[in-house]
Amino acid sequence: MKKSFRNIFIALSIFSSSTVLLAQDNFFKDLITEKVISTDTVMWTQIGPGSQGGADSSIFHPTDPNWVYISQNMQNTYVSTDNMSSHDTWSPITDDDINGRPYNIGQVYQMDFSRQDENLGFAVSAFGLWKSTDKGLSWTRTSLDIFQEPSRTALSAIEFDPNDDNIIYVGVGEFWDNIDPRTLKKQQKNTSKLKVTGTIFKSIDQGQTWKAYTTGLPRESEIGQIFVDPRNSNVVYVATSHGVYVSEDGGHSYESRNEGFETGILRDMDMHYDKETDQLTLYATELTIWSQVAAEEAGKMDIESKGGAYISKDGGFSWQSITSDSLYVDFSQFGDQSTLTGAYGFFKNMEKWFNESTTKLQAKINLPEKILPNFREIEVDPTNPDRIYLLSCSRKEYSVGPEGVWMTEDGGQNWFISTRVGQYGKTGPGTYGPEEDVEYLQSLYAPPDVNLTEANVSVGGESAWSHMYALSYPQLAIQFLDVSPDGKTLITHVFKSRVASFDYGRTWTQVDAVEIGEPGSGYWVGRGNSNIPGKFLLADPITQDMRFIVGETGIWEIVKDIDYSHLNTTNMPVAKLDPTNSVPCPTSAIAYDPIDGNKLYALVERLGHAGEFVKSEDGGKSWQSVSNFLEQVAGVTADASTSIKAYTLIIDKNNTNNMYFAMPISIINDTAESGENPVAEYKRGVFKSTDAGKTWSLANNGLPFSPNINAVAFNPDNTIIYAAAMKQGKNTGGLFMSKDGAESWSKILLPYGITAVNDVTISSSGRIVISTGEGSRLSAIDGVWISDDEGTTWEQIFKMPTVIETFLNPNNPERMIVNVDKNSAIDSINCGLYYTSDEGKTWEKINQGLGNPDKILEVMFDPIDPNVVWCASQTSGFYKGVISE
Repeated sequence: MKKSFRNIFIALSIFSSSTVLLAQDNFFKDLITEKVISTDTVMWTQIGPGSQGGADSSIFHPTDPNWVYISQNMQNTYVSTDNMSSHDTWSPITDDDINGRPYNIGQVYQMDFSRQDENLGFAVSAFGLWKSTDKGLSWTRTSLDIFQEPSRTALSAIEFDPNDDNIIYVGVGEFWDNIDPRTLKKQQKNTSKLKVTGTIFKSIDQGQTWKAYTTGLPRESEIGQIFVDPRNSNVVYVATSHGVYVSEDGGHSYESRNEGFETGILRDMDMHYDKETDQLTLYATELTIWSQVAAEEAGKMDIESKGGAYISKDGGFSWQSITSDSLYVDFSQFGDQSTLTGAYGFFKNMEKWFNESTTKLQAKINLPEKILPNFREIEVDPTNPDRIYLLSCSRKEYSVGPEGVWMTEDGGQNWFISTRVGQYGKTGPGTYGPEEDVEYLQSLYAPPDVNLTEANVSVGGESAWSHMYALSYPQLAIQFLDVSPDGKTLITHVFKSRVASFDYGRTWTQVDAVEIGEPGSGYWVGRGNSNIPGKFLLADPITQDMRFIVGETGIWEIVKDIDYSHLNTTNMPVAKLDPTNSVPCPTSAIAYDPIDGNKLYALVERLGHAGEFVKSEDGGKSWQSVSNFLEQVAGVTADASTSIKAYTLIIDKNNTNNMYFAMPISIINDTAESGENPVAEYKRGVFKSTDAGKTWSLANNGLPFSPNINAVAFNPDNTIIYAAAMKQGKNTGGLFMSKDGAESWSKILLPYGITAVNDVTISSSGRIVISTGEGSRLSAIDGVWISDDEGTTWEQIFKMPTVIETFLNPNNPERMIVNVDKNSAIDSINCGLYYTSDEGKTWEKINQGLGNPDKILEVMFDPIDPNVVWCASQTSGFYKGVISE
């Protein structure tokens, strides 16, 4: 690495003859050698919307019930320090100036904090170990000598010794993957991809050094929970994927303690200690296994269940079932067919479990009168050993509904479902379950103050558009439950909302956003924990209002002329342009018609309309299909795995029937491939339509074979098209130009050594701006280059190994923002955004408030306010930046 830095300094001196670069030469050297802190010239504030995505862990601080941490599936983690009471309650705990993932704390499986020093904490994830010394407000990746990159050791469990915070245990694995379905034939997860399994590491010096212990642990096991006996620190209880194991020698060796379990495939464990009685109780839940057994009727089969919930009061030597009859479901009582045959209904999940068709199962299986759901999690109230919670996630775990949080207040004698989500998100009496199920629901056990026909979960605005809520018993992937140390607060995740209960599970309310205006207005003000994949930014050409293009939930706008001052927030009210969430969801490439600002065109990436080219004639409020692009160019029909990545849709202002977009082979400025692009790599490049998107053809004449085109752009009068080509294999990229509407292309001569052009942008004056570099190469030639003579001569104005894109201010050419990507040659140091207000003579790093600086997809200067800039983050939605100069 030192040799590489020496080479880059030599290269920098070669290219520092430019007067633009001389002033910033030392700055560019610092960027590749040391962490540079962002200035406060641009301050970013998240504008939501709140949450809006999948989830990972929910974690309360073990000694302070006001502090709760949530981890989101888009690789961000937030903290609330006031038990979710203030409006702007959530703050990111990621580092604005860190190297980026995997060094930035993103999705975490577990956290734990010292019982002697509440500020000292550790967190574990699939990427290793993090340490905090400020109660979890900030984190630093640690112990890279043990839990190293790139051959990472995934960690899924963490535990401080409650009696001595010098002693810490971490367990390996990805036990808490948020999608972990099992089947009859695959009852255990395949762990072959993991570097280390069947291991627990122990530190006796607060995490400075670690020693691995494996004796007695199953070789292929993953570790889900670790508990140290507060009465005797030598006793350690461990939940593994292969059962419960206990150490009596301080974690040096382990023995199996699984007597009493039915299946032995553990899903979770918890511990309760009563100081007054000195009683320690363990709680566990194991995989429910369903099997077909012959019924009394010839040719018919019944379903038998094994598994459930257990407790042990003797240190795990014996386990007693607390799976009483009230935990079982009688499907013969359900009158609504969607509960039985819907996409997430009983037969569909049985189809996945048994690997038999729904038709076959319907013909031979009797509807079970007593079937046990699959419970993924178990939690106990720290203040009451008889108040126990179980969580069933049928949508992701192949369980049976109704899914959600079940609870008991008498130690397992009687259970009832605590989270009752109503159809379309309705709440109140009579809103849980269809009318024909009322008698059955009323026959089930419930405490005197609980009405099982009353929906009691208040969710976010997605209940108005998501088909998931149309079911009588919505299947919403309820996951990741935790209980505060005082037992008064519960938190879990319901579809795209975090919900909390402040009354011991009687009612639940989402804690992501607040709706303002009239009920059902759809005007939402986020609370700081956005999890939406922000993708593109547009300005309405008629009103100049901003449009925010989301990777999952369509197009959003800022709501004006509404009072929300009572919320005391820095956030802003937003609403969906298309409340029905029809199309495009999500968008792959999108653009306004340059002549008619009411028209908006898009290529849909995936989900229901994947591969279609669509049009809106009312600015994005409603959509209709123009053509099926995928069928035209690839001859296939989209399915659930389809994911079409395409960018920079441009429309010729001289003839709006002419449209172009780029489809690359490599994905550098988007979320990772979430599926497969059916368009073969050699058939990608530049696509062209001459009839407003009805038909499409490849326009690669003059481009390299199998071109890796990431962007196309017009010159100001739309007579020249430029195409930015990234490197593909051994083929170098470059910049190409077409003067005949993409009928042919010619290569523009660039400074020697440029091998990848990631983006091309053209200013209103005709200046060409290119962003260059590769993710693993260290070269002084890379960065941002400009040309004012159609590519005849070039000047470098910014140096970093990998620049994804440069964003220009159309109203002020002196202002630009550069987006720097991760680069392995410099350990991905100093990725994120850089700002200049003097045409590149000086630059500042401007990541303050962004959280995940390596996840920025787009930046846009506000078309009206000269001191406002907007940003789209693929992990946390959208941000408003205020320029202070």
